[in-house]
Amino acid sequence: MTDGFAIYVHVPFCRRKCRYCDFYSRPPGAGELDQFVDALADEASARPRAGRVDTIYFGGGTPSLLGARRLAVILDELRRLYEIAGDAEITVEMNPQDVTPELAAGCLDAGFNRASVGVQSVFAEELGFLGRLHRPSDGPRAVEILREAGITEIGIDLIYGLPRQTPAMAEERVRLAVESCRPAHVSAYQLTYSENTPLWSELELGRIRRHEEHDEFGLFRSVHRTLRGLDYPAYEVSNFSLRDEHRSRHNSRYWQHLPYVGLGPSAHSFRPPVRSWNVADLDKYLAARTAGESPLDDSEELTDEQLAAEAVMLALRTTDGLDLDAFRERFGNDLAGERAEQISHAESEGLLVMADGRLRPTLAGLAVADRLAVELC
Repeated sequence: MTDGFAIYVHVPFCRRKCRYCDFYSRPPGAGELDQFVDALADEASARPRAGRVDTIYFGGGTPSLLGARRLAVILDELRRLYEIAGDAEITVEMNPQDVTPELAAGCLDAGFNRASVGVQSVFAEELGFLGRLHRPSDGPRAVEILREAGITEIGIDLIYGLPRQTPAMAEERVRLAVESCRPAHVSAYQLTYSENTPLWSELELGRIRRHEEHDEFGLFRSVHRTLRGLDYPAYEVSNFSLRDEHRSRHNSRYWQHLPYVGLGPSAHSFRPPVRSWNVADLDKYLAARTAGESPLDDSEELTDEQLAAEAVMLALRTTDGLDLDAFRERFGNDLAGERAEQISHAESEGLLVMADGRLRPTLAGLAVADRLAVELC
């Protein structure tokens, strides 16, 4: 394992909750943006510091709601507290309607070198269904503003698999979004229905219907083939890049099962074998700072078996697959020998390929990566 680690900053604010979102966020109250910045600095200063920071990722919520000045203050504080690698990847998520030349220039000056824009769709009816506030033209416009400011590592997020969407419709929508934005990276997520969201309520009431499993795979396959045809091959279940150097180094650390520190309400941290997480409540997070207490909610120490199962699950979500020698060195498990029958069966079904000491999922295997991990562990 590398000595470096990653930092994730969870910004818990959004203008309005999207209908599908189950991440912790809410609209900011009076003065809460600055209170959050101060509390985050206190949390970061109280964390143990060891090793070099290779990547920093501001997610949410909507980090761009903080504005360039507050984002710069947080980043400067992280630089003061941690050893940040000179070539660190520093990413900020942005909603299209927030992106202005001033914000883009301010983020570049602050040290952000990568942006992820929540385009989701370039069709008005889909944006309305998802509860997004921006217009179809706002996504491409935001990407162009960032590019003109000098931020060239730009990714876009897309959502597909909306009710009644066919594979041909998904192809058309993904193609138009990519061709109008020309990003270096694409994250394309199949719509999910999480409990305690408006879409879940409508699903329960029978107002909308989700796709059957075989239809979901048709959509998945269509999106992957479309993006590959546009020169964006997949490197993870939902992530695609023009070239290897455009992959998200930060997210790749998660899939490689490497350490990270999470700051902010609901943020998780992972320092093997311990995983911990903060309170998913801004009021409690701010109150903890006032009381001089930790915002930690709870933690768990994972067993070797749990860590091994996670490592397999995460690796099988990527096209690089699982390095069997590295897995054996880390956990002492000869997976190829111990699970030879299961691996052979998955190969015969066209889900896995064993080559060059790696267990790699096929496109069909990526679609059922979690199931494969359970069978192999």
